Amino acid sequence: MAKIYKGDSTSSSNQLFRIENGKVYKGDSTSSSNQLMNVRDGKVYKGDSSSSSSQLMNIKDGKVYEGDSSSSSKQLLTIRDGRVYKGDSTSSSNQLMNYRDGKVYKGDSSSSSNQLMRIEGPVTMAEFAAIWYAYTYLWN
Repeated sequence: MAKIYKGDSTSSSNQLFRIENGKVYKGDSTSSSNQLMNVRDGKVYKGDSSSSSSQLMNIKDGKVYEGDSSSSSKQLLTIRDGRVYKGDSTSSSNQLMNYRDGKVYKGDSSSSSNQLMRIEGPVTMAEFAAIWYAYTYLWN
């Protein structure tokens, strides 16, 4: 189980998401009505679905693709060595965030003023991609 908080907080009032058994929930809930996504076999789906029409992302070898694609034209992110890059880039100019010691920072920063999230508990690469998606498209 992992809990994801806003900024450097660990307050329940600042809990953004909870991941348990591959399911991503809003806040600290485990209610099916608050399930945002689920992660199975390197794939991220909407809600509790496992239908290809509900597939949001496909994760292979540190690359995150849109839907069920594995085409470079559909590559959303590259995740490598705790860094998250836009598309298929690994250039510092395309670095969106970095993850170290349970903290997620904007770009290449490690400044507390640029801390986006705190993750308490282990997450897989696919779960991290789900967190990124939820933070970018559902929370912000």
